[in-house]
Amino acid sequence: MRSISADIFEGPHFGIIFGTLMVAAIAGGTTGLWLTGITYDVMGSYPPAFSIIVAVSALSTLAIWRAAPRTIFLVPGRARR
Repeated sequence: MRSISADIFEGPHFGIIFGTLMVAAIAGGTTGLWLTGITYDVMGSYPPAFSIIVAVSALSTLAIWRAAPRTIFLVPGRARR
């Protein structure tokens, strides 16, 4: 996750941005476990919870794709092709 964040949010405030992203990721991880347990208790099986997990993961992938820079940055030491 750090490399994606560094590519998108590089700059002097990267530490604060990355820290905020990590807090959100940790909160999502712990909340996801709790909600999976509740879903199992209510529905009696795990497939509905797994379907929600797949949907949220797809949404996350879409958000990263949407936030990605659309320009190619030249990296020092690499030749252009």
